[in-house]
Amino acid sequence: MHNILNYANVVHENAIQVWWYFLQGLQRDLWQTLPPKVAQKLFAGVFTDSLGILATRYSTCTGQGPIVEMAPERVDQYVADISSILLVSVELLPVFAGSVSDLFLTGDPTEDRVCRDIHAKCSLLMIALAVIGAPIKLLGEILEQVRMSCPRAYLVLRITFTICF
Repeated sequence: MHNILNYANVVHENAIQVWWYFLQGLQRDLWQTLPPKVAQKLFAGVFTDSLGILATRYSTCTGQGPIVEMAPERVDQYVADISSILLVSVELLPVFAGSVSDLFLTGDPTEDRVCRDIHAKCSLLMIALAVIGAPIKLLGEILEQVRMSCPRAYLVLRITFTICF
């Protein structure tokens, strides 16, 4: 088992590392004991469900309130945790993709539900990462530029931020 989570001396939540080790062990065990299609289907269920739980947890609250009220001393850990979750997702996405179009979602969006769900959860995490990791002043400037140049995109961003946060 290799550890993709050790980078830049960043401390992340132990639960994220345990999740990664669990997924690696589960994948190996499933592929050794079950037919490949059955193993892939079971592993996809475990991965998407656990990714959904983590995406919800890291995109909606800090445990004490809305994400935008996070204590400044926790920002680095949240950024590291979300980055780690995204790294694990990138590492495992090829396991579920039957083709390159599934991997990048360039084909019919109704074909591969698993890859579409993983992409949606990772997109939510990317929004949370941007909101958490970027300085508020910078986010305000970007939103103002989007509002001036593309009102429809601004509306979508406002709705997304309202739903997520």
